[in-house]
Amino acid sequence: MVSPAQKKSAVEHVLKLGLCSLRRACRYLRLNRSVYHYRPRARQEAETALVKRVIALSLEHPRYGYRFITELLRREGWTVSLRKVQRLRRKEGLGVKPVAKKARRRGESTTPAVTADCPNAVWCWDFIFDRTEDGRTLKILSLVDEYSRYCIRLRVEPRMQAAMVVETIREAMAEYGAPTAIRSDNGSEFVANEIRQWLEAAKIGTIYIEPGSPWQNPWVESFHSRLREECLNRELFYGLAEARLVIGDWREHYNNDRPHSGINYKSPSQVYQPQGSGSGRAAPSLRRSLAIPPILIPNIS
Repeated sequence: MVSPAQKKSAVEHVLKLGLCSLRRACRYLRLNRSVYHYRPRARQEAETALVKRVIALSLEHPRYGYRFITELLRREGWTVSLRKVQRLRRKEGLGVKPVAKKARRRGESTTPAVTADCPNAVWCWDFIFDRTEDGRTLKILSLVDEYSRYCIRLRVEPRMQAAMVVETIREAMAEYGAPTAIRSDNGSEFVANEIRQWLEAAKIGTIYIEPGSPWQNPWVESFHSRLREECLNRELFYGLAEARLVIGDWREHYNNDRPHSGINYKSPSQVYQPQGSGSGRAAPSLRRSLAIPPILIPNIS
């Protein structure tokens, strides 16, 4: 299909060569003479100013769409419709580019997902949050033995980074021995290179659950529900020290006295036999600092 502009160019070429008259050229090429004689009007000054202003506002606010730009123009006194601004922006190539979604980091499991069949076979860990009375955040790292439901560690901090997580697992290994594998979600602290490299050097396998699938780590989720219902929801913490003391007391009660339905209503300490200790009694580790014997856990970080 030949456009009117192309037909007009052909007529001008024929007239330039002097092959025939304008009337015959238009008839042969099926072009109306009024179309040939039409000259497009130059863009009015107001229209030109509007286009310049649309371009300027779009460059000043690159994340604004045509609706926002239209509102800004109307505030400046322009009488303009949404459709016109949208059309002008499209013509000038000023559409808002969609924001690319960030790829979520995922940990790479080094051990198949298995169920623990003995103490220290698989540990699991995760975070739970609470607040002090004055609104400060408490971030609690839970480390649980899957087979016995024994709480290896409950570390309470205002914030926690990968180095602190490595420190916690080192202290736990110094006291209880090393697990075969450890299960976690894909939290930033657990998929950090520092932690994965440390676990690999310590020959501890990693089991990462699928994103958004907490049921694949039910042991720590069940433990957190007990911690929430029996301790966090019943206590008001006026500071970090008080939170550590109260949560440490609850951990000792949970490990040594509280019956657990998943292990025939025994207490976790009756089932768990730590390799590095001769007693199943839970040590309130949140009340005191542990000296890590270098002969038990070499510094491999």
